[in-house]
Amino acid sequence: MDIRARIQEFKRRVNERAARHHEWWLNLYDRWRPYERVEYCKLTVEEENNAMDDPHRPSHEGRSRMYKANARDQHEMRRKRREDEVQIRKNHREDRFERNRRVTVERSLSQEETSEMLKTVVDGLHSMNEAMIFESIGKLGENVRNRVWTIQVSYSNDDKCIQALVLNISNYIQEESILIDTFQSISCFIIRSLTYRNLALDAAIVPELLEVSAKSMSILLHRSLMWLVSLFCEKLDKYSPHVDEVAPLLEIVATGITSSDAMVQTDAASACAALSDWPPIFECMQELKLCSMLVANLSNDKGNARPKVKCSISYIIQATGYFTEEMIEAGLLEVLKGFVNVSYMSQEVCFIISNICVEGEHTIDKLISSGVLREVARVMEASEYRSRKEAAFVICHCCASSKRAHLEYVIELGMLAAFTDFNPVAVKLEEIGCREKLEFLVESQCCDIHAKAYTILERFYPDDDEIATSTSDYQPHSTIDSTIELLLRNTPAAPPFSF
Repeated sequence: MDIRARIQEFKRRVNERAARHHEWWLNLYDRWRPYERVEYCKLTVEEENNAMDDPHRPSHEGRSRMYKANARDQHEMRRKRREDEVQIRKNHREDRFERNRRVTVERSLSQEETSEMLKTVVDGLHSMNEAMIFESIGKLGENVRNRVWTIQVSYSNDDKCIQALVLNISNYIQEESILIDTFQSISCFIIRSLTYRNLALDAAIVPELLEVSAKSMSILLHRSLMWLVSLFCEKLDKYSPHVDEVAPLLEIVATGITSSDAMVQTDAASACAALSDWPPIFECMQELKLCSMLVANLSNDKGNARPKVKCSISYIIQATGYFTEEMIEAGLLEVLKGFVNVSYMSQEVCFIISNICVEGEHTIDKLISSGVLREVARVMEASEYRSRKEAAFVICHCCASSKRAHLEYVIELGMLAAFTDFNPVAVKLEEIGCREKLEFLVESQCCDIHAKAYTILERFYPDDDEIATSTSDYQPHSTIDSTIELLLRNTPAAPPFSF
């Protein structure tokens, strides 16, 4: 094979590799399309003013679709982080149904003294098939109507056990060891099924818990009580009692938030986060200023409950905007300002700030006046990738505002400069001398080394003259073609092949 055939084969392989590389970059571009950079033309001052005052410009609510991803509004995105948990709960529920069906069928088959008619009805009711359930209910009603069976109403053992445990609280209110065991027992029942929570509420457990919380308690008793109350506050949106049954427990939650024990504070914060999914309780929570207490607790550096309190505040702001103004008035922005540049808290704090920005332009004004955005700008300069990603969403919300002052403030702080640095790795490599090494490898006599080194230089280290050239005058050129042409000019003719 002569030199020209080898060059053509080399060119074909390089083009195939370039095509695969180009396809990889297209896939990456499609994945990050919501964050692609847009080239803007420079407007005059008059044109810019007209654009900002355009009555057809969409409102802040209309542009809130950009929150976290395109085509999703703020409420949809606030629920997005819990989709996996919802799916897990659905799978667990299906597994529980299947397990209960299997156990029920085995129990019905093992009881030989039960009539065959009753087995058929019970198996049909547990079949999870609509037609079979309807048929079993009809057969049950027909047999009861014809006095084939007699119905005897009786309490289950679980119901009697819950009532006995609630009665223990009033009978042994002075015995802390008995109260601790009683609270732990009721907690185990509620963890197994929320049905036991409703049974405990029906047994009037709330007045008993309030009476226990009114007296002086040891740390162990307070922890057991707060743990039980936090379980009462979970999943109220799915198995909802009346709000008046649960509202008195908020006094115990308020006492737990202001406690000096970290475990009690953690359970109280968890209770507040769980209550944020149940809108009927919002007004009662606002009357007691529970979210303001959480903010005050977050600013307290004593104890180790601060991470859980911070997560609870983040969860509440994600779930609803009902308490955002209350927490801002309680000093939330001043507290977050001190945590923005803390390495292990920066990502979560920036996420909270981005959720606050979505509430409206008035909250962006408060972020500017409090100096929080100035600290976010520092995150974009020096923090790690995940923190800078959350901080970038804060800047995007500010730029999407219809107020000119917000965009001017972003430009004044130089926040947009961080969006132009798309390859900080290349900058670091250049600082340690990588560019000089690549320029040396360009002079290599090996075609592969020369082509790859030149491609890296052209892509990541363009010449200053090329950067200054206008995009309209830019003409793409192929480095590979120029390299092959150079080789063809400088390669001497090969001698004829002979054996």
